[in-house]
Amino acid sequence: MDGSLVAYVRWMGLRNLSPETIRSRVSILAGLAATLGVPLALAARDDLARWEATLAIADASRARYVSVVTCFYRWLLEDERIGTDPARWLVAPKVPRRVPRPIPEDDLALALAAAAAPVRCWLLLAAYGGLRGAEIASVDRGDVYDTADPPILLVRGKGDRERLVPICPSLLNSLRPYLCGSGALFRREDGRPVNPAHVRRGCNGLLRELGIPSTLHKLRARFASEIYRASGRDLRLTQELLGHASPSTTAGYVAWHPAQAAAAVMNLGRRAS
Repeated sequence: MDGSLVAYVRWMGLRNLSPETIRSRVSILAGLAATLGVPLALAARDDLARWEATLAIADASRARYVSVVTCFYRWLLEDERIGTDPARWLVAPKVPRRVPRPIPEDDLALALAAAAAPVRCWLLLAAYGGLRGAEIASVDRGDVYDTADPPILLVRGKGDRERLVPICPSLLNSLRPYLCGSGALFRREDGRPVNPAHVRRGCNGLLRELGIPSTLHKLRARFASEIYRASGRDLRLTQELLGHASPSTTAGYVAWHPAQAAAAVMNLGRRAS
C-alpha cells in the first residue's frame, strides 16, 4: 500500500473513525492510486483531473469520491507531506436535495411477516430502533439492558459515538432468543460474528425478493420520521436517537406526514374562501 495512505489509515484510526468508514475511504484512494500510476503524494492537478474524468458513476457517488480525495490531500498538506494541494481544483457535482423516502408501513408489515430469524430482528432494529447495518452487526449482549425500565439498547455508532435507544416491546420480544449467551448477539453458522455487509445483504435481499423497492436504510428513515412525528416534531430528540452529529443531517431523514400536510393546506384554503 502507498506509504502516505498507510499513514493516513493510522491517522484515521487515531480519530476513532469506524472500520467501515476507513475501509470505504481506503478503497476509493487505492482506486485513485491504481489509476494514477504514481505515488499519491506525487500527483499533480492534471493527474487528479484525469482521474475525475474517468468516474462513470452517479452524481451522489461522484461527490463522495471527490470528498474523500479532497480530504486526503488536505491532510497531506496539513501534515506537511506535500507543498501544494492538487485536489483544491476538483469539482464535486451538486447533488440535489432528495425527499426522504421511508419504507411504507404496508411494505414493512409484509417484510416482517416474510422474514425468518435473524433477518426479522435486523429489520426491527432498523425500523423500531433506527440502527444502521453496521450498528446491528456490532450489537453485543452487554449492550442490551433488557431488565431496565424501560429496556434500553446502547448503540455504538459512527466515530464510536454512543447513544441510548429505548427498546419497544415488539423489538424486545424479537431480541430475547439472542440474549442467552454473551458477546456478539448475531453470529454466522461457524460462530463468528456477522459483519455489516452480511446484515445488509440479508435484509436488502429479502426486500428485493418481495418486490419492495426499499433498502435497510429506508427502515432507519421510517424510524426517524415516526419519532419526529410522535415527538411533536422535536428535531433535537430525533437527532439524538439517530446518532447524528448535526441536526441538518437529521433533517434529511424526516419525512413530513401527508395527513398533516393536507390538513395544513386545506386550512389555508378555508381561510382564503
